[in-house]
Amino acid sequence: MNFTRLFQQPSMNPKYSTFETTFLNPRRGACARETNVRSPKKRGLTLVEVMVATILLTMLMAGLLMALVQSYRLSAETRIRNEVRFALRSMADQFLLNSIPYTAAAELVANPPTPLFKFAATPTGEGLSWRKDLNVFTVKPTTADSDVYINGTSSGLTVPMGAASGAPINVVFTRSVIRISPSTGTEMTPDLANSPAGFLLRADFSARFTILGRPLTQSITVLRSVP
Repeated sequence: MNFTRLFQQPSMNPKYSTFETTFLNPRRGACARETNVRSPKKRGLTLVEVMVATILLTMLMAGLLMALVQSYRLSAETRIRNEVRFALRSMADQFLLNSIPYTAAAELVANPPTPLFKFAATPTGEGLSWRKDLNVFTVKPTTADSDVYINGTSSGLTVPMGAASGAPINVVFTRSVIRISPSTGTEMTPDLANSPAGFLLRADFSARFTILGRPLTQSITVLRSVP
């Protein structure tokens, strides 16, 4: 017998499965060591690693979906806000550009600015129709201290807005018009005489609407002189 195995000693290297075998070589008269090195084993993913990777991928996809939904909602809200702003601006432009017949201070109370505002129980077909019987606006009694006519607090002009393909959003427009003294900036009374410089009308236009259960309000204020 040429070689005799004496013992086996496992290697401490975790990357390889090795062992060392010592043989007795009678020709050399000494112990000769031979090391057999095995290839590292190909190991697949464990169940825990697969589950963690799946959870991370699901969270990433959910985050992307939420970002897309939020972006769509923001785009829709911005579009509605722009439409409402343009509508308010158009109403303010009509108020500024329309002629207002005026002969005396009391005439403004009896005959408010036309054709934008009229006291009428039925639509007149002239300008915007603010119906008195539906409480679209209310008129305070003409007294010595006030002749202000303002819009109703619980109703106004309802206009559907939004894309034609989707559900429209009902926007309620209201307005308030009061006379302002150009010298003091305070509300004027009907007993004041007409001056050559005239006086100012302040108009407040507001829009109320709801998007995704959140109530929103936009408004615009304009001034015009009345000769």
